[in-house]
This record gives sequence, C-alpha cells and structure tokens, in this order.
Amino acid sequence: MKKKYIAILSVALALVMVGCGAKKAAESDIIGGADEPTKIELDSAKDSEDKITPLTDEEALEAIKNYCYETNPDLQDMEGDDDYTFYFNVESSDDNQIVVAFRSYTMAIVRYYVDPITGDTYVTEFVPGITDEEEKTGETLNARLYL
Repeated sequence: MKKKYIAILSVALALVMVGCGAKKAAESDIIGGADEPTKIELDSAKDSEDKITPLTDEEALEAIKNYCYETNPDLQDMEGDDDYTFYFNVESSDDNQIVVAFRSYTMAIVRYYVDPITGDTYVTEFVPGITDEEEKTGETLNARLYL
C-alpha cells in the first residue's frame, strides 16, 4: 500500500512540475491569428492639448436661461406678459465663477453659481420676506449641457 501511495504521489508531483515548467507561448501563437500583438496607446497627450475653453458670461447666461425654460416651460409663455415680470442677469464673474441670477415673477431670487471650466453649477434661492438669507437648494446641473 505504501508503494502504491508513493507511486501516485510521484505521478502527481511530475504532473505539477510539468505544468509549472511550461514554456511561454511563442509570439506566433497569438490567439486570433494576428501576426503580432496588438498595442493600444492612449492619446493622453492630445487630451491635455485640447483644453476646454472657459464659458463666457454670455454662454453661462444663455445656458441658465435654457435650463430654466426646459425645467419650467411655462416661463416662455410668461415672457413678455406684463402680469409676470422676471429677468436673468450676470451678477458677477471671475476666472473661477460666474453668478447668474434669475429674479422670478414670485420675487424669489435664484442664483446659479457656474464653474466656467467644468460647467458644474449649484443653485441658491433667496425669497425676500420669507427667508433670512440665500440658501442652497441642493439642485445641481452642468451648464455646458444647456448650450
């Protein structure tokens, strides 16, 4: 019985050694029959050269108008109606942020803080007589998607 056990163990050990010592497949043995390995190069140099141009004040204003009209289609019907007075304007602008204000017909002042590079925007609201100060609404968007 001991001889049988040693024989089986020897065969198993030989199989393991053969498996571990297998040669790496030659380059001519490429799966799919290709002549040479495929090399994929990421063109990150091109990506860094194609820098995004910052949004202008006019583009940020237009994007916010488009966003407001899309999320509240009734605004377009109200535009020009003397019963509903509202407006959009750029309140401030620098290299890091463009602030677009929407003064609603309800007297609420909604401000859109736009990052001119990424287009990432967060929203605040101030309602005179109701809120004490400007408050974040939790609403976010990307202004670049609304150009």
